[in-house]
Amino acid sequence: MIECGEIKHYFQIKNELIKENGIVYFGNRIIIPKALRNYVIKKLHETHLGITKTLKKIKLIFYWPGMSSDVKNFIEKCELCRKVSISKIKEPLLQHEIPELPFQKIGIDIAEVERSNYLVVMDYYSRWLEVLSIKNKTSDSVIQLLNILFSRFGIPEEVVCDNNHCGSREFKNFAKEWHFNITISSPNYPQSNVLAEKAVGIAKNIIKKAKSENKD
Repeated sequence: MIECGEIKHYFQIKNELIKENGIVYFGNRIIIPKALRNYVIKKLHETHLGITKTLKKIKLIFYWPGMSSDVKNFIEKCELCRKVSISKIKEPLLQHEIPELPFQKIGIDIAEVERSNYLVVMDYYSRWLEVLSIKNKTSDSVIQLLNILFSRFGIPEEVVCDNNHCGSREFKNFAKEWHFNITISSPNYPQSNVLAEKAVGIAKNIIKKAKSENKD
């Protein structure tokens, strides 16, 4: 049942509402009835991303009055997110120029979670995140996965990584053959590859939360 406050709100935007095949839209976003709102938030929060990222996702597709508050309240009460919360301590960041195109520049790193390794890749332009299971931390294994990734997204102009993964002769030959540049981050200053460091933190939390709920 729609509350009086919501009726007034929808009346104010009535000229922007469209009904098609039994679904009501506000612009190009689907209006969700009250009975389904918790279900929608729960589905979007399955990967246990934070409030900001969940809101960014939900605002692209759905709409209802007070949606931001409902999402915030739901996530703040999520026990798993509280349990696997990351530190809020801010570290000094090394700024990188934003590329002009998606996948023009990427950062890569290895995340280790419960004895399993994952290649974590983040695009500097779009912040697109890829998390790929990897057999071991060798250059050959990294190259095999990047071959697959490059076939899907194209070959980047620059790959930012640490010396452990990109400093080998095999990886340098791979870069030469595929025509991309390697930028090695400093081992004593991980913030020089801050985007990959951030991506590793996000990936680890997603994996830990999935494992805690016995999800793939």
